Amino acid sequence: MNDFYHNGKLLLGITAGAYALQAAATIHAIQENICQNIKLITTPKSEHFFDKKALLALVELADDQELEQDLDPVDLTKWADLMVIIPASANTITKAANAITDNALLASIATAKCPLIFYPEMAITLWEQRPLQANIRKLQERGVYFSYAIDKQVTLANRTVTEPSVHPDLTTLKTDINSVLRKRTEQ
Repeated sequence: MNDFYHNGKLLLGITAGAYALQAAATIHAIQENICQNIKLITTPKSEHFFDKKALLALVELADDQELEQDLDPVDLTKWADLMVIIPASANTITKAANAITDNALLASIATAKCPLIFYPEMAITLWEQRPLQANIRKLQERGVYFSYAIDKQVTLANRTVTEPSVHPDLTTLKTDINSVLRKRTEQ
């Protein structure tokens, strides 16, 4: 997978959630260890969690305004070898499963021909809801991969959440991506 590090193209989606606070650190970790060539799509609500200008220093940002002007989500997903959504909110999972494309990220998910990995983040009580699980199964049937950890307590940005939650496990990111890319080349 060393080839992916140098020559791969990763489309990174960020949705609203506490892990969006770590967007810059996540991007930096991906660039250092997984893939140098990243384009970023964010949801409008996710932008309350990070400084957009700071992210622009790290990656090319394909936001809604840019997409409306000159970049088609289909072209963006044709460019990508892999698409990763981190964090993936319940809202984004539900809309993606039902082909609702009311923002650039969702339009890109709906038109993606490349493999997709979702790293969900939410309270365990929401994660366990039958309608959400049905939507996750819909996405999995379409070949979307899900990776997550479940913990009783999570600390982010010096804040500890004591409610059990499903969240991205960044320690598995490289392994997950390599596994998905390996499966793709075996097909």
